[in-house]
Amino acid sequence: MGVCLRWIPPVGKGIRLVPCGRWWDAVQVPRSRQRDLAGEVPGGGVLEDQSEDVLTWLLPVGTAPAGWGRGGVRVLGRGYHLPVPPGEWRTGWWLTWRTAPRGDGLTDPDALRALLAELPERCDRCHRLAAPPATITGPAPGGGTVTVITCQGCADTMTAVLRATASLAADRLGRAGQ
Repeated sequence: MGVCLRWIPPVGKGIRLVPCGRWWDAVQVPRSRQRDLAGEVPGGGVLEDQSEDVLTWLLPVGTAPAGWGRGGVRVLGRGYHLPVPPGEWRTGWWLTWRTAPRGDGLTDPDALRALLAELPERCDRCHRLAAPPATITGPAPGGGTVTVITCQGCADTMTAVLRATASLAADRLGRAGQ
C-alpha cells in the first residue's frame, strides 16, 4: 500500500474511531447516489460503509462548507467521529476502502465539489430525484434561516416542519423573555 498515516489503524488492529476536524473533515454520500456519480471518483481514498450505506471522502480540515449537505450528502467536521478500517481492508467487512488510501489520504476539495455539483438535485427528506425541485426557506432552530430542496411530494411536509419549528422557537423565546 505504501501509505503510513497515523489515523489509519495497522493490519490486525481492527477499526479505529477517529475524530473529524483533527486530520480531516469528511463528506458522506449515500451509496444509492452511486449511479449519479459519473466516471472516476476522485480521492486519496474512499471509504465504503455498508452498514450506513454511504461512501466517504476525507478532505482537508475546514474545506467542506455546510452547504454541500444536500440530497443526503452529509458534511462531518469537529464533533463527529468516523470509523476507519486498516488500509488493506478492501472486501469482506462492513467497512472497507473502496479506493485505497494514497498520498495523504485526502481528496482535493475542488474535485469533490465539482463532482457533487454535477449530481442531480435530490430531495433532502426522501432522497428521490427532485425534478422539478421545490426550494423552501424558513427559520432555523438556532436562529438564522435554513433552505431545503424537496421533491414536490415532500414540499408540503417540509413546509409544515419549518412552520412548526418556527412556532416552537417563538414559544421558547417568549417563555425565556417572561
